[in-house]
Amino acid sequence: MQQKHESLEECARRVRYDFFAEISEGKKLATAHNSNDCAETVLLNLMRGTGLKGLCGVPPVRGNIVRPLIFCTREEVEDYCRSRGLSWVTDKTNLSTDYTRNKIRHIILPEMLKINGSLFSTMNRMEQSLREDSDFLDDMARQALSEAETTVRLRTPGEEDIWKLQPAWSAEKLAKLPKPVQSRAIKLILQSGGIEPSALRINTAREIIASGKGKFNPCRGKFFVVRRGAVYIEYAEQHYRKHEK
Repeated sequence: MQQKHESLEECARRVRYDFFAEISEGKKLATAHNSNDCAETVLLNLMRGTGLKGLCGVPPVRGNIVRPLIFCTREEVEDYCRSRGLSWVTDKTNLSTDYTRNKIRHIILPEMLKINGSLFSTMNRMEQSLREDSDFLDDMARQALSEAETTVRLRTPGEEDIWKLQPAWSAEKLAKLPKPVQSRAIKLILQSGGIEPSALRINTAREIIASGKGKFNPCRGKFFVVRRGAVYIEYAEQHYRKHEK
């Protein structure tokens, strides 16, 4: 948790989804997230400072995770369970206001509901609209990367040097992209190298692309490199030779 600079809540979420991935073995797995959870997530992201993606809330589908109750409120889910004689478990930590999300749940949202009794459905509409905008920008970023594709030839030292072609992208084309599309394209490049695309890393990469050359070390053993017109991820054991059109 300390190594990843995570809060207890963030660490628990990561461990939970790692567990889901392990037990689902690629099959569909349904969670019970509802509209209340979605509203809490949006407000939490808003207070931390977020981009468009953070205002989209909890997606109904992400990979093999599906959330069939995402458009129902927590009260509607509980009422349904009562009407069918179904019981549920309440985590006692959810009742404590020691955690930021719980403060939003028990203090902030009740006050907002006094102003707008249809708050959850209103936020659902907003989140859906923003998801459509975000998906459109993501598609533009993927298309831009496809059009900017090139390769670099990198050497892996050893008893016999091995030269391999590795994916790269035109620095000139990436530099000309609108900022929202460029940031998403950089995010995809970082993810392609197994690098977590934090805001700081994306902004650092943008500055290097704008300068036309340079490199930085976003995580151990990996470098984001701009050299001789190409953008690529370099690993510690590799050395630049030349890039191929």
